[in-house]
This record gives sequence, structure tokens and C-alpha cells, in this order.
Amino acid sequence: MTSSSSFSSSSDEFNFPKIELHLHLDGAVRHSTLFELAQKKKIDLQGAKSVEDVKKLLVTHEPANLAKVLAAFDIFLPVIKNDAAALERVAYETCEDQSKAGVIYFEARYSPHLLC
Repeated sequence: MTSSSSFSSSSDEFNFPKIELHLHLDGAVRHSTLFELAQKKKIDLQGAKSVEDVKKLLVTHEPANLAKVLAAFDIFLPVIKNDAAALERVAYETCEDQSKAGVIYFEARYSPHLLC
């Protein structure tokens, strides 16, 4: 093994480039983006007053059923639905986030019937 592919002592991750083969674009939206767009559009995110509130509202911390996980989408999809500029921003930011995470290739999926 070369040093560029060695095990990192500071984390449990290998220092290899990553590949993400199943990413849902509508599930990869930054919490900060959701909060900002909701404020601009005057969309209430169940009383969220900060990015941290949005994160607490949407992140599942313990195992749940699929219905509970999907319920989060009902909360935030109105923020990005039918908004080409918002969808473009989400796509761009997803590329940025994947790059920062060391992902060199990813396949993003989305549901046009839900977003457009």
C-alpha cells in the first residue's frame, strides 16, 4: 500500500476516493439552503427559526419506519418544488458537497413528478 491509500489514524475512513451510486437529489439539500429559501418564500418549516431548528426537524436520529423518514420530504419539498433556480442551486451545492467529501463520481436521482 502506498501512503495515499493508507488507513487514517484520525478517522475510521480509508483515504481513497469515494463513489456514490445512489444519491437522491431531493434528500441532499443543505439545511442552510432550505432555511434560506423558506425565509425568502415565506414558507413555514413547522416553526423552525434557525438552520439548527431545520436540522432537528428533518434529521432522523433513531431507526424509524419508511413513513417517518418520508414525512420529512412533505415538510421541505414545497421550498424547492417548481423552482428551477432552487433546483439548479441544489444540484450545484450537491456537487460541491460531494467533492468536499472526496467523492469523485456520483449518480444522483430525483423524481421530476415531485419536484416540477
